[in-house]
Amino acid sequence: MAQGLLACCRMEELDVGGNAIGCVGAAALSTSMEGMEGLRVLKLDGCDVGDGGCRRLGDSLSSRSGLEELHLNNNMIGEDAVSLLLRRVRGLESLRSVFLYGNKLDPIRTRRVAQETLGVSCSVAL
Repeated sequence: MAQGLLACCRMEELDVGGNAIGCVGAAALSTSMEGMEGLRVLKLDGCDVGDGGCRRLGDSLSSRSGLEELHLNNNMIGEDAVSLLLRRVRGLESLRSVFLYGNKLDPIRTRRVAQETLGVSCSVAL
């Protein structure tokens, strides 16, 4: 999959939800997204990316200047990994929504971290 995505530089939305790509797949996806300049929506719901995959995604997403929506529902992601992810994407002015339902998160703490890092320009759904 990652090899084929390298040729998709104009892709605006990528939905691989429901595929158990895990941390290794998230790392491969992170590498293949480098050429996807037009990516606006990334949906990784139920992909078992876990904390390690979330960290890798955070590294690559920090340069996705056009990203508007990030869906990471039901991925067994903990608070530390989400906090790191939110810090990585805080410079993305186009980011409007981050979806984190069904992860290992304390809603009050995560909302506070989201407010501190992203401000009011981006909503975080828990």
